[in-house]
Amino acid sequence: MLIAAAARSGSRLVYTHRGGIRDYSRVKQFRLMLARRLVRRFHAISGNTRQSASAAARWLGIPPEDVRVIYNGLDFALLEPTRSPSQIRAELPDWPDGALLVGTAANLQSWKRVNRLLEAVARSRDGVNCVVLGEGPARPGLERLSAELGVPHRVAFVGWKKRVADYLQLLDAFVLPSGPEEGFGNAAVEAMGLGIPTVVFADGGGLVEHVIDRKTGLVVSDTDDLARALSELAADSALRVQLGGAGRRYVRDTYSLDAMSSRYDALYHEALAIRP
Repeated sequence: MLIAAAARSGSRLVYTHRGGIRDYSRVKQFRLMLARRLVRRFHAISGNTRQSASAAARWLGIPPEDVRVIYNGLDFALLEPTRSPSQIRAELPDWPDGALLVGTAANLQSWKRVNRLLEAVARSRDGVNCVVLGEGPARPGLERLSAELGVPHRVAFVGWKKRVADYLQLLDAFVLPSGPEEGFGNAAVEAMGLGIPTVVFADGGGLVEHVIDRKTGLVVSDTDDLARALSELAADSALRVQLGGAGRRYVRDTYSLDAMSSRYDALYHEALAIRP
């Protein structure tokens, strides 16, 4: 969503922008033009990543420095699995032990670019299998693509799940292939928070603000690069442990609820012209 939250603080309004860089239809552009007139009257503007802040500034026609960056806070207690790994494995194909299990979780739309993950799985070694969590208009095309690529036996579409962590606990790696439309990418941050080595694309919008290449995850440039990354992760368990641990520490330090709350408190005080 482009407009995600507006909070009233006394007689002052604070607006938070959570969308990335997108192209909109004429009808949507007209609606956004009307909304822009309203939001420009707000007393403070924020974005949940630098990418979202940049998108807000461009949409509103204001200087980027007028948009505060306040990252989402996650309740990591909600990421604890509620079902056992054996229960989840029973829902998946009978893949051999030792194969790299990569996954993604997304609203399956074209700009999520899950097709790139399927293509990379097809190009990588045979010991890479894939779980796709989520529903959306792109799912039928993605299922056809997996068949066309000759890997339907290596890809499981499990649909939308209320407790994504139940499935994430099985993964050896997580990939969110979104483009610049991605404002934050909660799914990637959640995977990192669980210690799963995470891969994003260099043009992945707000995603690249979470991942420091080869330190807290991997950043790839194209589908061939992703295929190489998956093969590397499949062959190097020590690298998976290193990236997963570093990503977990970074995310839990950076995206806590307390950190988010304190930054919003400061923004509300600023909107009220009260020194915190």
